[in-house]
Amino acid sequence: MKKLLLLTVAMLVALFGFSCRSCYSCGGEEPLSYFVGNWTPVELATLMPSEIPSDAVVTFTKDSRISGSAGKNSFSAVFLPEKDHSISIGTLVTARVKGENSVLHYENTILRALRQSSSYERNKNSLVIYDPKGNRLMTLKKAD
Repeated sequence: MKKLLLLTVAMLVALFGFSCRSCYSCGGEEPLSYFVGNWTPVELATLMPSEIPSDAVVTFTKDSRISGSAGKNSFSAVFLPEKDHSISIGTLVTARVKGENSVLHYENTILRALRQSSSYERNKNSLVIYDPKGNRLMTLKKAD
């Protein structure tokens, strides 16, 4: 039920633009603008860096969409970053094509990390995503 509500709110924001990014009422930098672009996962929960595929990518768009490659399959969802550094990611949609166990392990790990995302921390060229308890789920490096 919570995911359905989140998805509905995200769709309304995307359709009508009622957010901090469109009205600038919050002042300061727009949270969404920082996310837009391609990001490369460099750290991911329980995986060793060598277990992350070299072609892995996560893309955030200006219309509050997140998409990317999760190994063999692609994924997409809506996302809402907030000025207080919280982030909500809607229901992830992904194809389920079979592949090598190592690729599927990466895929399951990144999808689980995205589902558990609760807050973020940003630096000049990196984005760190945390779960609700403050545990680091992943670190992304700006690709473009």
